[in-house]
Amino acid sequence: MKHVYITHPLRGENWRENIEKASRHCRKYVMEDKDILPVSPLHALAFLDPNTYDPEHGMQLCLALLEMCDEVWVHGEWENSEGWQREIKHAWGKDIKVRWITDEVSA
Repeated sequence: MKHVYITHPLRGENWRENIEKASRHCRKYVMEDKDILPVSPLHALAFLDPNTYDPEHGMQLCLALLEMCDEVWVHGEWENSEGWQREIKHAWGKDIKVRWITDEVSA
């Protein structure tokens, strides 16, 4: 089974909506391919409040999850996020394949 790290926006005023979008992506991948396990840091770390938790420690937790995966799938405008850029560079540094996802998922 392929473990796929799912990047997606989190912070900001729409953070609950961002979690729901990530949920739709993960549902889609599981329904389309029984050999994919989406690893979503938004879901794995949902017990943390993204607006108050220490962002650097949060990033370290995300990178630890990422290292457990075979691929990283990037959703959204990664160019505008320092966090995503760190995740992508970290994946490349660990020889983990990075794939850019451009399609949107409906409800």
